[in-house]
Amino acid sequence: MTAFLERVRVTEATFNIRPISENEVIDAARILCESAPWKGLGYRVPQLQSFLGNQTTEHCHDVLTLDGTPIGYFSHRPNWFFGPFVSLIYITPKFRGRDYASTAVTQLMARAKHEKRRQIWASVDQNNPKALTFFMFLGFKNVAHIPDLIQTNDTEILLRK
Repeated sequence: MTAFLERVRVTEATFNIRPISENEVIDAARILCESAPWKGLGYRVPQLQSFLGNQTTEHCHDVLTLDGTPIGYFSHRPNWFFGPFVSLIYITPKFRGRDYASTAVTQLMARAKHEKRRQIWASVDQNNPKALTFFMFLGFKNVAHIPDLIQTNDTEILLRK
């Protein structure tokens, strides 16, 4: 499903993106439930465990590793609307700001371009300005605000590149 995502040398360590294993799903769900925006949205471990454990050709869930140690998670739908949709990206706080998230998204964009996909999508919660800035830096444009999509009185911002 994500074989196109390859090992990348970002620092002296080896950064890798690979499908999340069944054994890693529960730990990932626990970490995400204690992190923004999922904590603020009221997500619980069973919900995220079900989401991350449902690995299909239509929704890929990956773990980002540095020398084999998990440092983050990345989920996307490869075939959303004329291109892939980034549905989740998380980097452990001590590894943020080191281009790991941008490497994952950039590789997905390269794959989409290779497959002649017309666009790539993402969405961010309105209360997550760092995520919005991250995607805007990568060239995404704000195309829609969708109120009450995930929860009442909250708005998702749909982005496209």
